Amino acid sequence: MRQFAKISPKFWLGETARAIRCHPEAQIVAYYLLTSPHSNMLGMYCLPLAYISGDTGLPFEGVTKGVTKLVEVGFCDYDKNVDLVLVFKMALFQTGDVLGEKDNNRTMVAKLYAELPESRLLSTFYGIYGSAYGLPLHRGLGTPLPTPFGETRDMRHETRDTETGNTIPPLALVSGKPKPSDAVNDVFTYWATTTNHPKARLDPKRTKSIQQALKLGYTVADLKQAIDGNKRSPYHSGKNQTNTVYDSLELILRDASKIDGFIAFSEGTGTNLGQSVDDFMADSKAITERLFKNNEKVVNNG
Repeated sequence: MRQFAKISPKFWLGETARAIRCHPEAQIVAYYLLTSPHSNMLGMYCLPLAYISGDTGLPFEGVTKGVTKLVEVGFCDYDKNVDLVLVFKMALFQTGDVLGEKDNNRTMVAKLYAELPESRLLSTFYGIYGSAYGLPLHRGLGTPLPTPFGETRDMRHETRDTETGNTIPPLALVSGKPKPSDAVNDVFTYWATTTNHPKARLDPKRTKSIQQALKLGYTVADLKQAIDGNKRSPYHSGKNQTNTVYDSLELILRDASKIDGFIAFSEGTGTNLGQSVDDFMADSKAITERLFKNNEKVVNNG
């Protein structure tokens, strides 16, 4: 039995939580799956539905209703033939994104995987984690089956975060080098279009800013909303003492407080974001550079 589990409080703010907000049975079952005494580091384990009913107090009908809803929203899958559940991104946060050759967890993961009963979910798990965890044995029904996200994957595609319920960036491991995910590209393209920067390029710095924001638990929709908030902010749109526009992606996604502030502004619930210390320093620098250039012109023309 596991002694602890990693669960983010932001679970209740994510897409999955919103999708099951009016489904109390699904809410209870979701948290039970993440904290179940029967669970393991794979997020795939044998769990008769009667166990959920006994531990949570939900009637069996409620458990069935909750599991069905969670499968529907892409949180997990359940093979009733062998009572096996797979919470898709549980392993990512309980075990890690990649296990190196010398990582002791690699051996444990392979052992747990080999001990599970035959099921279509084994192939799904292998398709998601096989390469990242170095699983030596591909079990299941032939080639990896399509996941609930619509295509066979090997940690290279956008999936859902089991802790927050949000859409998160994929690992996209190709030759050991991370590549921008669909989620990252989506946010970047939206920013470039919204802020009218058609020549902007998705460099490592911008990629990192987006990935860090996604790891904080924000969804792609949240980040787009923050970009909208920045666009609506008079100060950041250039109505400041230097007439400078502050719309860099790094600024908008700098940290949680910035993101939250811009989201609130986009909803019309935030106060004037005003001038932060960073903005003040940027203004001061712009003024200094402008004065310096003017002085140069005076000297040269004198």
